Amino acid sequence: MSANYEFLARLKPNSWSISMNEHACNYVTAKEWIEARAPDLFDDVPVALLEGMKASNTIFRLQIYPSTPIGFNWWCGPTLDSVVDQARASYQESTNDT
Repeated sequence: MSANYEFLARLKPNSWSISMNEHACNYVTAKEWIEARAPDLFDDVPVALLEGMKASNTIFRLQIYPSTPIGFNWWCGPTLDSVVDQARASYQESTNDT
């Protein structure tokens, strides 16, 4: 099992979910979704990941509710591994800060 999937298996949040290509149900490409339909959602996404999503026409999103069903964190990327990598890095940073 890869480290990313071990991370997800060991994670004990309130809940987490992964989605792929939510933009497609709106009959638009990932590029159109990112640039015209929902650009604010992608303000904090690194440029390399944005370009990867546009080029592959694929948007994965991992959303984690750490402790309650109210507050959450989410990450977008062109691959499943890219979103889990971001979450792992974020959770590692938050545990190092405490």
